[in-house]
Amino acid sequence: MFDLERVRQQFNNRINFREKRQGILQLIAPFYHEDGDMIDIYVQQSPDNPEMIRICDYGMTVQHLSYNYEINSPARERTYQQMIAENNLFEQDGNIYCDTNIDGIYSSIFQYQQAVSKISSMRYFQRETIKDLFLEQLDDYIIHEYQRYNPVKNYTPISNQDAYEVDYYLTLPDNHRPVYLYGITSADKARITAISCHEFARNNLRFNSIGVHRDFEGLPRKDRQRITNIIDKQFTGLEEFRTTSENYFQHLIH
Repeated sequence: MFDLERVRQQFNNRINFREKRQGILQLIAPFYHEDGDMIDIYVQQSPDNPEMIRICDYGMTVQHLSYNYEINSPARERTYQQMIAENNLFEQDGNIYCDTNIDGIYSSIFQYQQAVSKISSMRYFQRETIKDLFLEQLDDYIIHEYQRYNPVKNYTPISNQDAYEVDYYLTLPDNHRPVYLYGITSADKARITAISCHEFARNNLRFNSIGVHRDFEGLPRKDRQRITNIIDKQFTGLEEFRTTSENYFQHLIH
């Protein structure tokens, strides 16, 4: 299928291959999950292109994850698919794979094992799912509780500049300034929010800005300072937003 000795030499002879069945080799290498189990990696000729080599796991990553964590909700499924896509992998019926050529197999195997290690990490998966659930819950609350403010998702205040987007545009009555509301789940999102609000102000837009944080205290100090200096109102958590935001809206109106 390919020159096994050449691949071994690329790894300084620290790996080996074991034939599982005809045409399918299991990689024996010092790659491990967080719990110490060896990561299951297989190589074979790509069924899509006989000139390429397929690196895959035959569903073993999902099986390993399932020992402690089931992908049993739309939010978890989205997180799972997002992690696969972000690592330039593909998935079919639980089998996570990528295709490469012999020249790229060394770097591809390293990238593959790092990706499946991340995907199989329950700790990482839970963190991403909590972030995703925060956005779902925020969306649900705004759409159902603030319909009177005609919420518009993913609004672009400046024509032809979709890099500066608002999570929710809310219209206040009696020609009061509209509300630009952001759900902030990370330092990156805090920075994007600050940059966007600065750009809106630079373009002389009239608006009230609100940030709802998943974990305000978890942001780096400089990001907390930056967003505090530019945004009008911040809610440090979803529960605070649910219980006190209406009072703030009434303050803006009156």
